[in-house]
Amino acid sequence: MISKTANNTIILVGEDCQEWICCDSLLPALAQQGIWLAGYSELQHLYQIQRVLPGIDTLLVTVSGQGMVKLAEHWQMQHAGDWVWLPSGSPVQYQLADPDTTTPWQLCWILFYSTTTPTLSSYQSGTTDQALQLKLLLQFLYNEQQNPKADQSSTLCCQQLQLLTQRVRQHSMVAPLEQLRQRLMTSLAKAWTVAAMADSAFLSERQLHRLCLQHWGHTPKHYLQLLRLRQAAMLLTSTSLSIEQIAERTGFSNPYHFSTVFKAHYQQPPGLYRRQKHPLFISQPQVN
Repeated sequence: MISKTANNTIILVGEDCQEWICCDSLLPALAQQGIWLAGYSELQHLYQIQRVLPGIDTLLVTVSGQGMVKLAEHWQMQHAGDWVWLPSGSPVQYQLADPDTTTPWQLCWILFYSTTTPTLSSYQSGTTDQALQLKLLLQFLYNEQQNPKADQSSTLCCQQLQLLTQRVRQHSMVAPLEQLRQRLMTSLAKAWTVAAMADSAFLSERQLHRLCLQHWGHTPKHYLQLLRLRQAAMLLTSTSLSIEQIAERTGFSNPYHFSTVFKAHYQQPPGLYRRQKHPLFISQPQVN
């Protein structure tokens, strides 16, 4: 199926794609759980979605294979166990990562009425070990949809679906912080600002400040400095890099600033810290 409309909606579904779709018009129990549509897809060769759904939040969970989802201005690869939350009114864009691969992208997707999920108003992403269970539940629910007499079992199944998706999203506000921490650790030399950190986590500066205090016990700026100091301490005790090189690698503006901040935190300057902690320096006499 190929559909392109004037409002920039694109739906490209190749003939090799298979989808099992459940909807609230056939399963009223879905609507009782705040779900409009839910389904499981096996996608190959041609698949691209681009649309905006006012009033609808989208949850995508990858079971296996690879796909790509656009979060704000960034495309993010999706692997087994990855999930993303696309809030109501935001562009929903996802597609196959490699159309030529012989391995299908197995994807679970659920569209919620946004009034049932008021706390999730920004892009979120994370990982879960519930992807396979979600796939099996959606396949069972699809079979129940074909049986008009299965009202009671479908109700229980939809309730279980809501509980399972809550479990997938239970760390939805922690996941962006963990992803941000990983980005910071791999690019400590970058001149990070709080605004850049917030953008990287798909949060507002106010949200980032609140979440950092809640989960890390520090402001974003202070936490970044702690990461830099810990990395510097590790380099001091495990490498022969010079103080100047370590300062540069960990994002300090100059060796003097690095030494001042390091001494304030560890109660001793970097050189002395190295001589006391690094096995290759412990036995060496201090050079004045």
